[in-house]
Amino acid sequence: MRWFAFSTIKQGESSMNKYEPAGIYIIRCTVNGACYVGKAKRVLQRLHDHQNKLRKGMHDIPLLQRDWNRHGKERFTFNYLPVRVDRLIEWEEFMIMLTDALETEGGYNRMLGQKEWSVSVRIRKSERKLTKSGKFRPLPQSWPDERIDKTYCETFCLAYQPIAHIERCWPIIPPAALKDQRLKAVLKNLLLGEFKTFATTGKQDKNIS
Repeated sequence: MRWFAFSTIKQGESSMNKYEPAGIYIIRCTVNGACYVGKAKRVLQRLHDHQNKLRKGMHDIPLLQRDWNRHGKERFTFNYLPVRVDRLIEWEEFMIMLTDALETEGGYNRMLGQKEWSVSVRIRKSERKLTKSGKFRPLPQSWPDERIDKTYCETFCLAYQPIAHIERCWPIIPPAALKDQRLKAVLKNLLLGEFKTFATTGKQDKNIS
């Protein structure tokens, strides 16, 4: 971050100054370059809170906790930039975009500032609803702390409609289940190519029909 005068704090460094600044902070994994951007009226205290949760294995962001456990604390940096309180929101959104901090861009942020949840978070919620209704079963290796790639997001959220993705649910769907018309309705637009074919010709993929 050469363009801004960011300061760095050491892990475990005490923060007892009641006059500490408001600001934007960035937690960065030096192994993969993934970033988490946040804002706080007491930025040093917020960074220490993040450190404590990570050390205890109780962080709210599974992806961040996973990389911390996998790579170790030495592979993370904690930086902050003092910002006026009335500019925190716009600076946070700017830094999220600048550092590609959203999950779908390879980062850890689930949403852009105070705006709507990111695509990946909406997908997780849709998956849980579909799983509960019996219309979707994620693959065994698909854990909540695994990053959702951009292609999956674009396919899943066609027209912002929750649809199950063939690469994650098709291999474990028993053949008998495909006779269920309701399930077929959920599965028919699985892949982007299949969706376009269905939209232009009115024909479903032969593997699903």
